[in-house]
Amino acid sequence: MEFDKEKFKTVLSYIINRCENKKNVGKTVICKLLYFSDFNYYEKYETSITNETYIKYERGPYPQHIDEIVDEMINDNSIIIEKNLILELLFTNTTYKKSQIYLP
Repeated sequence: MEFDKEKFKTVLSYIINRCENKKNVGKTVICKLLYFSDFNYYEKYETSITNETYIKYERGPYPQHIDEIVDEMINDNSIIIEKNLILELLFTNTTYKKSQIYLP
């Protein structure tokens, strides 16, 4: 089956909406939630929601199309990104938030 970009955007928007006000929910957590959403759906219905391919990375599964989709959603004002400097500039935490313009 072919990757379903619109369903992926819908699931991503839902996850961002549900996690928006939770602490420490950045890209890594969102990628894991996308994976578990697809995997749990597959276990129950023997088909994937998005037909996304997940790549194995050190910090967990990484959706193959996540960067492309996030860029599209930022460009069409569906989501916004907040970057928070943590531990005195040692690293940046990226947080995704839904845009007021986009309501799935």
